[in-house]
Amino acid sequence: MVGMDTKERQASWRERRKQTCTRIGELWIANELVPLLDDLTGYYGIGRVALIEKLIADRHAAWSEGDDAPAPAAMT
Repeated sequence: MVGMDTKERQASWRERRKQTCTRIGELWIANELVPLLDDLTGYYGIGRVALIEKLIADRHAAWSEGDDAPAPAAMT
Protein backbone atom coordinates (compact mmCIF):
# COMPACT_ATOMS: atom_id res chain seq x y z
CA MET A 1 0.00 0.00 0.00
CA VAL A 2 3.00 2.25 0.26
CA GLY A 3 3.12 4.63 -2.65
CA MET A 4 -0.64 4.56 -3.22
CA ASP A 5 -2.63 7.75 -3.10
CA THR A 6 -5.98 7.98 -1.35
CA LYS A 7 -8.06 7.14 -4.43
CA GLU A 8 -5.99 4.05 -5.18
CA ARG A 9 -6.22 2.82 -1.57
CA GLN A 10 -9.99 3.33 -1.54
CA ALA A 11 -10.41 1.53 -4.86
CA SER A 12 -8.31 -1.38 -3.58
CA TRP A 13 -10.36 -1.54 -0.38
CA ARG A 14 -13.64 -1.48 -2.34
CA GLU A 15 -12.46 -4.37 -4.53
CA ARG A 16 -11.52 -6.45 -1.47
CA ARG A 17 -14.89 -5.66 0.14
CA LYS A 18 -16.77 -6.76 -3.01
CA GLN A 19 -15.03 -10.14 -2.77
CA THR A 20 -15.98 -10.73 0.87
CA CYS A 21 -19.30 -8.91 1.29
CA THR A 22 -22.70 -8.44 -0.32
CA ARG A 23 -24.44 -5.08 -0.42
CA ILE A 24 -28.03 -4.98 0.79
CA GLY A 25 -29.46 -1.49 0.61
CA GLU A 26 -26.88 0.72 2.29
CA LEU A 27 -25.49 -2.15 4.38
CA TRP A 28 -22.63 -4.54 3.60
CA ILE A 29 -23.11 -8.10 4.93
CA ALA A 30 -20.40 -10.78 5.03
CA ASN A 31 -20.95 -13.37 2.29
CA GLU A 32 -21.20 -16.24 4.78
CA LEU A 33 -24.19 -14.53 6.47
CA VAL A 34 -26.24 -14.04 3.30
CA PRO A 35 -27.63 -17.62 3.22
CA LEU A 36 -28.65 -17.27 6.87
CA LEU A 37 -30.37 -13.99 6.11
CA ASP A 38 -32.17 -15.60 3.16
CA ASP A 39 -33.40 -18.41 5.45
CA LEU A 40 -34.85 -15.82 7.81
CA THR A 41 -36.49 -13.89 4.96
CA GLY A 42 -38.19 -17.10 3.88
CA TYR A 43 -39.34 -17.83 7.42
CA TYR A 44 -40.78 -14.34 7.98
CA GLY A 45 -41.94 -13.88 4.38
CA ILE A 46 -40.41 -10.42 4.01
CA GLY A 47 -37.53 -8.98 2.00
CA ARG A 48 -33.94 -8.61 3.13
CA VAL A 49 -34.09 -4.89 3.88
CA ALA A 50 -37.40 -5.22 5.74
CA LEU A 51 -35.97 -8.10 7.79
CA ILE A 52 -32.87 -6.12 8.73
CA GLU A 53 -35.07 -3.19 9.77
CA LYS A 54 -37.23 -5.58 11.83
CA LEU A 55 -34.19 -7.13 13.52
CA ILE A 56 -32.82 -3.72 14.45
CA ALA A 57 -36.18 -2.49 15.75
CA ASP A 58 -36.77 -5.70 17.75
CA ARG A 59 -33.27 -5.60 19.22
CA HIS A 60 -33.65 -1.94 20.14
CA ALA A 61 -36.99 -2.64 21.80
CA ALA A 62 -35.50 -5.52 23.79
CA TRP A 63 -32.52 -3.39 24.76
CA SER A 64 -34.62 -0.48 25.95
CA GLU A 65 -37.46 -2.52 27.50
CA GLY A 66 -38.00 -1.64 31.14
CA ASP A 67 -35.53 1.19 30.91
CA ASP A 68 -37.07 4.55 31.74
CA ALA A 69 -34.06 6.45 30.48
CA PRO A 70 -34.25 7.59 26.85
CA ALA A 71 -32.10 5.81 24.30
CA PRO A 72 -28.74 7.41 23.49
CA ALA A 73 -28.86 9.89 20.63
CA ALA A 74 -27.11 7.38 18.37
CA MET A 75 -29.96 4.90 18.92
CA THR A 76 -32.80 7.27 17.98
